[in-house]
Amino acid sequence: VGTGCWRCSFDEGVKATSVLDFHHMVPKDKKFDLSTRNMCNLAWDRVYEEINKCALLCCRCHRMFENGLIPTEEIQNIYDIKWEEINRRIL
Repeated sequence: VGTGCWRCSFDEGVKATSVLDFHHMVPKDKKFDLSTRNMCNLAWDRVYEEINKCALLCCRCHRMFENGLIPTEEIQNIYDIKWEEINRRIL
């Protein structure tokens, strides 16, 4: 999924992944929180399935979105484009 924000491209590598958030595109579809605590105890396929429901945003972009400063359509478009790119690389 990467080490940088899908919206603003903030990327300081692996050392800064703690400032990245997985934003669930459809909150009601969220099965569990994507924290290190939760992910380390689960099979990769379950984690990947949950990650696939999310856009990777830095904490600033995530907070701006949650407070209505970034339109839903913008995040949806980013989500669609990024997952298409990821799936193309995997397949």
